[in-house]
Amino acid sequence: MTVTHRKRNATANVSNDVGQKFYCDNCQANVTDTVRVTCDVCPEFDLCVQCFSRGAECGDHRNDHPYRVESRHRFPIFAEDWSADEELLLIEGLMQFGMGNWAEAAEYVGTKTKEECERHYIEIYVNSDTWPLP
Repeated sequence: MTVTHRKRNATANVSNDVGQKFYCDNCQANVTDTVRVTCDVCPEFDLCVQCFSRGAECGDHRNDHPYRVESRHRFPIFAEDWSADEELLLIEGLMQFGMGNWAEAAEYVGTKTKEECERHYIEIYVNSDTWPLP
């Protein structure tokens, strides 16, 4: 399963969890908290399972385009106030922007401050009783 991160913009309808809300580009159903199908060809194109199963095509999107099935991981893994998606985004952000670049990592996570990211990483990953595992 692939977790993708889309930068938030000022006009995005943002939830309190990771990133922005997602809507089916065919029927406009809110697919933020459900499984959605994301086109690998059309940028930022999502379909609900029902429209995907009917072979929906709209705009430049064709039903034979490669796709990914995605869902949110809102459950906590190591700490109650950090979802699985946020954990993944923190690690991806640190890999992409460099260890210790907390401001960029926090922006990549999208829901936590740089101080929260640094504190969480130090507490969960560095000071773990099972180090090097969290």
